[in-house]
Amino acid sequence: RLQELERYQLLVETASDVFYQLDLAGCWTYLNRAWEDVSGYTVSSSLGMPFLESVYPTDLGKARNFLDAVLAGETSCERLNLRLKTATGSYRWIELVARPYGRIGQGICGVTGTLRDVTAKRLAEEALRENEERYRRIFSNIQDIYFESSMGGLIIEVSPSVEAALGQRRDQLVGMPFAMLCDDPDSIGQVRQLLLEQGRVKDFELMLRRRGGQLVPGSVNASLVRDDAGKPIKIVGSIRDISERKQAEKEIRQLAYHDQLTGLPNRSLLRDRMQQALAQARRQNRQMALLFLDLDRFKDVNDTLGHEAGDTLLRQVSDQLKSCVRQSDTVARLGGDEFVILLTSVKTERDPVVVAEKILKLLNRPFPINGKEVFTSTSIGIAMFPNDGEDPETLLKHADMAMYEAKEHGRGHFQFFSEQMHRSA
Repeated sequence: RLQELERYQLLVETASDVFYQLDLAGCWTYLNRAWEDVSGYTVSSSLGMPFLESVYPTDLGKARNFLDAVLAGETSCERLNLRLKTATGSYRWIELVARPYGRIGQGICGVTGTLRDVTAKRLAEEALRENEERYRRIFSNIQDIYFESSMGGLIIEVSPSVEAALGQRRDQLVGMPFAMLCDDPDSIGQVRQLLLEQGRVKDFELMLRRRGGQLVPGSVNASLVRDDAGKPIKIVGSIRDISERKQAEKEIRQLAYHDQLTGLPNRSLLRDRMQQALAQARRQNRQMALLFLDLDRFKDVNDTLGHEAGDTLLRQVSDQLKSCVRQSDTVARLGGDEFVILLTSVKTERDPVVVAEKILKLLNRPFPINGKEVFTSTSIGIAMFPNDGEDPETLLKHADMAMYEAKEHGRGHFQFFSEQMHRSA
């Protein structure tokens, strides 16, 4: 019997949990050594002190109700989480287990139980709740589309932003194939293959389809989630609407390669298209024609009616020139009143003649500008590939020389380049 008592005392005194007893007044009558580790107070200084004085002020109300209920015998065992004051002035979260105890014929004599420090657990739970709340706020307010999909391509989770971005209801998308959001379903297969090869995908561009059928350019960033054995189990990532970026890029290209006044290709874009057309003409053993145009009396329009009227005339001339050629041909403005037309798939010299005659006829008509009829005409020089040059610079130079020769013949004419012009120059 004595050995059992000693064994019990040893277990209690070396336990990590606090074993305690309170009397009917709610004062500590027994505390094991673990009390000093939890509270920072010595056992001797705490015995006889009211339990409630050890409770953090904001938890006093529930602690008092808890103690009263146990002492009244309303429950055989009660649990409560509350904060305990420490010797350093801080607090520790504890889980309090309490049972009433008594003696036969005397009723309840006090409270006994255990007290466990759960501060680390409580802080971890609070941190988890904060992280979950933070995630919920981000998930609900993120503008990009956050998604999770199975390796088979089914949507597991998608953020509410998908409704604003694509007009699709989030609850209706879960469980559906991710490919239904894409204009090209194969693009999802490409993302999956890249993920299997590289583990991550960055800025993969694809076209998304809105509920109404409109296309939206998107950029995908995604990564694989693997299990402990390294097996891929799902894909997580985000999709960003890049419509504004694409529009900005388009505008930058427009400024870089197009004439701001007329919207026609400029010298840079013309040179690029000439290089492509020359390469194709060589492969297919075909001819190509370059028409160099200069408006006649354009300076008179600027001097008499002003530069605004001159700009209007240039825009109207541009529209007329575009109506004279095929979609595969190019009308470009080099600057001032100079235009160049690139004709591809030319079979004979008759083809550029037909276009030149049509242009001369159209530009010989009056142009309505600011309530007035403005007359102009043009002189056209023509250079042929391969006879008059085999590179853009040579063809442009020879077409320019032919244009000046046409002006010498009285304006409103066209002229083919000849070697005689080269010798005369």
